[in-house]
Amino acid sequence: YENIIVMEADLLQERTEQKIARGIIKKLKQELETLKDEVAKTELEIEGLSEERVWLDWVKKYGEDLQHKMSDQGNRPTWIKGLIDRIVVKSAIGEDRDGNPKQVGHKFDVYFKMKVVRDKLKYLDPENKSHGYEVIEGRSKSASGTVNLSKGRGKKKD
Repeated sequence: YENIIVMEADLLQERTEQKIARGIIKKLKQELETLKDEVAKTELEIEGLSEERVWLDWVKKYGEDLQHKMSDQGNRPTWIKGLIDRIVVKSAIGEDRDGNPKQVGHKFDVYFKMKVVRDKLKYLDPENKSHGYEVIEGRSKSASGTVNLSKGRGKKKD
């Protein structure tokens, strides 16, 4: 910003040739935009690391005894919020007897905060697991099959 201000002042006070000053200002503005883009990218990377840290904290807090944690009604909402980013509900469309489209149920896409769907551990030495392992990332989305709408049975209204 300072360099742009200095060049603008030099241009206004006619201490620098106009063509040269405009070219320098253009280059400085381009550099400024590049730096702003880098700052934005770095901020996103930091945010991603922060989310991973939140995830690791969550795993540390809830990962040891999941069966116990899930059975506690008070912990369940916090447990789910730490794991799931969002759930998308979609209509499942089928056909009626006449071939016309109709809703037959719902499908759910569950988006997790981390890639935990079908992730795996690959041991460096399967014969001696104490040598360590690497985590093979899974996916962050899980899609359900169709959850059918139930039909009620009862008396037919007159």
